[in-house]
Amino acid sequence: MSRIINIICVFLFFVKTCKCSVKEFGVDHTKTTVIVHNRGMMSEGQVKKIIPMKVPKCYKIIYVRVEVANDETSPKIKFDKKAKIIIIDYVTPPNTESQYEIIVKGVEEQKCRDTVPETYRKIATETPAHGYKGKLLPASYRVSYI
Repeated sequence: MSRIINIICVFLFFVKTCKCSVKEFGVDHTKTTVIVHNRGMMSEGQVKKIIPMKVPKCYKIIYVRVEVANDETSPKIKFDKKAKIIIIDYVTPPNTESQYEIIVKGVEEQKCRDTVPETYRKIATETPAHGYKGKLLPASYRVSYI
């Protein structure tokens, strides 16, 4: 029996454990879609990182999940909904790199969708990626209204 305990202890000694901080803002439900999925790293000794979220037009943020992995310490994670930024902040500088993953889910705002004229939406959806052989609208009308 003691031999099994020794093997387990040796195994646990060599397995690298990871401290992961997970912070969720809002409530996730089935009607939301992923609008931002972002991964990145913070360098050794970096105390603060501000990550802007590029949310598509006509979408409202409903749910944000931030996961930060660091072997030594856990950061404070904040989300500013108005500015659409996430702040990862360590109290003490970590001696190792940190990795983060951000998932932002949202719903399409119907009011915003209704303000875009139907003809522009139709042209934007019918315009093929390789080009359009008809008369094109000016570039300002062809941006992401879809």
